[in-house]
Amino acid sequence: CALATGVPHGFVKQSDKYKDDPTIKLLVRSLLHTNDEYGTTVDPKTGKHSGGPFWVEVSPKMRIDDLRVVIKKASGLMPGIMRLNYAGKDFEDPQRTLEQYGVRFWNEKFPDWAIIIRRV
Repeated sequence: CALATGVPHGFVKQSDKYKDDPTIKLLVRSLLHTNDEYGTTVDPKTGKHSGGPFWVEVSPKMRIDDLRVVIKKASGLMPGIMRLNYAGKDFEDPQRTLEQYGVRFWNEKFPDWAIIIRRV
């Protein structure tokens, strides 16, 4: 019973939300930073990220809000400064999914197209 466990009915942990979904690999590139300011390489002494553009593996059913969190975990970029764009489309609605923006379709045809992080 949800009441007895203290967990709301239908609650799914963030890490389990897209666990069994098929995934796509997306390249992420920032127009706001130099390659020394973001990326998946982390300096153990300073904790700073570097390396530049990087790949993330995500579910096409992932919401834009959740994608921002994945990008933050991978690169250290703060979600509040991310204006995401893919194939000329701005991801304006944070509740829409990558699939609703057509990312899955275009990613199958052009897997090297990047999600671009631009100025808010």
